[in-house]
Amino acid sequence: MDKVAVSRAVATLIAAGRLRRTTVPADRRRAHLALTTAGVRVYAQVVPMALEYETRLVASLSARDRATLDRILRVLLGRAVEIGPAHANEVIRPHV
Repeated sequence: MDKVAVSRAVATLIAAGRLRRTTVPADRRRAHLALTTAGVRVYAQVVPMALEYETRLVASLSARDRATLDRILRVLLGRAVEIGPAHANEVIRPHV
């Protein structure tokens, strides 16, 4: 994921009281993130809904089609990791 997007998401979750950040003592450049009690409650509500949605979404696919989809998604994810964020190689030109 894009570092800026992750940073914004983390900041939003911390501000909402759903995530806690602590600095790693051995390396102060690193941080440890953990869900707060409020974050765990949201997670417990959202995950079952997401899993149910996923189950309903792929229900019309055969087992073979699901396996093919999983394989293709793994390949695409691996490629996305290799090439990095979409904007990484873009040349930013000032508006004139």
